[in-house]
Amino acid sequence: MKVLHVFKDYFPPSRGGIELLINDLVHSMDGFEFEVLTSSRTRRLVEDVDDGVRVVRAPEYARPTSTPITPAWIGAMRRTDADLIHFHMPNPAGELAYLASRTRVPMIATYHADIVGRRGFLPLYLPFQQRALGSARRIVVSSPAMQRAERLRPHMSRITVIPFGIDPGAWSARPAAADEIRARYGSPLVGFLGRLAYYKGVDVLLEAMRDVDGTLLVAGTGPREQELQELARRLDVAGRTVFLGEIDDRMRVAFYHAIDAFVLPSTMRAEAFGISLLEAMACGTPVVSTELGTGTSWVNVNAETGVVVPPGDPSAISGAVGDLLADQGKAAAMGEAGARRVAAHFTKREMLESLGALYLSE
Repeated sequence: MKVLHVFKDYFPPSRGGIELLINDLVHSMDGFEFEVLTSSRTRRLVEDVDDGVRVVRAPEYARPTSTPITPAWIGAMRRTDADLIHFHMPNPAGELAYLASRTRVPMIATYHADIVGRRGFLPLYLPFQQRALGSARRIVVSSPAMQRAERLRPHMSRITVIPFGIDPGAWSARPAAADEIRARYGSPLVGFLGRLAYYKGVDVLLEAMRDVDGTLLVAGTGPREQELQELARRLDVAGRTVFLGEIDDRMRVAFYHAIDAFVLPSTMRAEAFGISLLEAMACGTPVVSTELGTGTSWVNVNAETGVVVPPGDPSAISGAVGDLLADQGKAAAMGEAGARRVAAHFTKREMLESLGALYLSE
């Protein structure tokens, strides 16, 4: 069976959560053939092979509001010889291209998150999104909370919950590099890892650090990086904040083991799950996250694996982090509970088995 994954970007080079997930799926699921249709971020068609997976990068002519304009997607979907198309949403231009292609290839969609904060754009886009969702044989969401998303209500009968998963064994052992990080930056250490985008709430975390006796390590890059560095200076926390940039997979493990608490301070429903929460929890690190009405509060169970606080509240974050740093026994117990929760409910093996069964059912 051949499956075509469609999304606006792909890893490599983009390291967003969806891009990394697609890369993991196409290289981990035995018994299937995969192709990827994405954008080239240039005006050229680029076709390459990523470790046995054909990747078609269609010409891109502009990217307003992070939406690539790629008319060639229409023909690519019309010509595909795949048995199934797996759409990753939201992807406005891709969904329009799918509808315009009038392809008869069956399609399933993973609805990753709501688009938020673009009021002028949403009234134009949502009717097309609903048509695309209506064309999907099945709609996959990552948590029960996302199953109840307002935009999915007309499609409830076709929704399947398949949680994202990781390999706990790849994260559980503490590498020597974790001690090197602590030796370099001191302790206690608070960590954030993710794309530095508008909805991630790193500005709120920086404000919270004014009342936390520790150093903040920020791993990742994104469009707000320079703005956040300037904010750290204005808040007088730049001396206790280190922007690490992108870190590779080996250093990610060391990063989570080195820090005393991990914070995902997201402020909008665009944060629908939080794979970084899973990674930190698998390392036995207690986590602080925000209540967004999405899957983040299903992954991180308040008062069990970490602490859940209101979004956009620096004092709530500083209080939660401060409590974890002050009570090592409590923090260790939450970290252990987090590792157990990942192993019980969020494994890569279960994710792949569930998705493979869904493919074959269509």
